Amino acid sequence: MEPRAAVAEWKERQLTVRTGTQRPFGVREQLMEAFHLTPDQTRVIVPDSGGGFGGKHTGEVAIEAAGLAQAAGKPVSLQWTRAEEFVWAYFRPAAAFEAQAGLRGEKLVAWNFTAYNPDTAELCQENSANSVLVFVIKGTSAS
Repeated sequence: MEPRAAVAEWKERQLTVRTGTQRPFGVREQLMEAFHLTPDQTRVIVPDSGGGFGGKHTGEVAIEAAGLAQAAGKPVSLQWTRAEEFVWAYFRPAAAFEAQAGLRGEKLVAWNFTAYNPDTAELCQENSANSVLVFVIKGTSAS
């Protein structure tokens, strides 16, 4: 998985940021708040490749690149090192999974899967640390 990166460019009061994120509209809101911009002045473009696996929800690197580009008066490409990511970036809390399966010969005939994840509101970092979402899937074969 690639580290967090962004390319930011200002043209007068118009900001364009290219960054790998799973929440382009959320990053856009963060940029608008940080630089006092309107929706018409702020554009976030997400590349087709790359992955985040639940970790690229916030726009710290986009905001940093936009600030540097504004100060420099020209486009800026910024890529965090892996060490910088672990110091500054948001990562989702860990999850735990339990899985059981029943086989008859080589055929799957029953299964039970439970995922213990922090509540999805944790993505906004506003919810209680004690909140947990439990997701359970169970099934059996008809034959």
